[in-house]
Amino acid sequence: MESSYVFKYYGGPGPNEGTRIVMALGGLKWRPTAWNNGAPPGPGDAMKAEGSWGGPTATVTPGPGQWAESRWNIRTSAKREAEDNGELSSNLGRCPVLVVDGVHEIGQNKAIERFLARRLGLYGANDIEAARIDCALEHLIDAKADPSLLLELEGYAEGKGCLVGSSLSIADALLFVAAKGSTWPHGAPNWAAAAVSRCPKLSACVAAVEAHPGMVAYLAARKEEWGW
Repeated sequence: MESSYVFKYYGGPGPNEGTRIVMALGGLKWRPTAWNNGAPPGPGDAMKAEGSWGGPTATVTPGPGQWAESRWNIRTSAKREAEDNGELSSNLGRCPVLVVDGVHEIGQNKAIERFLARRLGLYGANDIEAARIDCALEHLIDAKADPSLLLELEGYAEGKGCLVGSSLSIADALLFVAAKGSTWPHGAPNWAAAAVSRCPKLSACVAAVEAHPGMVAYLAARKEEWGW
């Protein structure tokens, strides 16, 4: 019997875009639960937000770099109902949450990404490749603080159109997220993209992800439904 998957998260970009890309590369059929469908707020756009610790509701106007801090506080009536019903308890009342087969709930975006990658065959051909993929994932986490480290990752890439082994993996999915900037604060410069553009092997990995049939279909659907 084929498993079912429901991914509970916002409809805009964020640090969990990697999960959607892993699902796209793996050809997974999944159902989204998105609470704020539409393009992310831009400079001058107002949105309703709540204080991080349940403070009073206020209207804020995000500017460059502010979307990263405010996106977690957006609370629509549907998300508030999910919180009140305990639907997000596996992630301590936050999203994302992945529901597998209607009963198994998994929280924390990195745990969700790696769980799905293993199920979908995006974690290498053997345990050595899996370890090297884990290493690449940790390098990508470090590069969020210092994008210049991506220049060093060029030497780590095996040069076969993917970071590790001979097929795309979760590492390539998250490299794509970094290079394309879908988790960067709205309006902020994407220094990771600039670094990747200087790296032929990394650029080839990003291009391979973007050209994957599952990604082509996902990006087209994302544009139509959410406008970004």
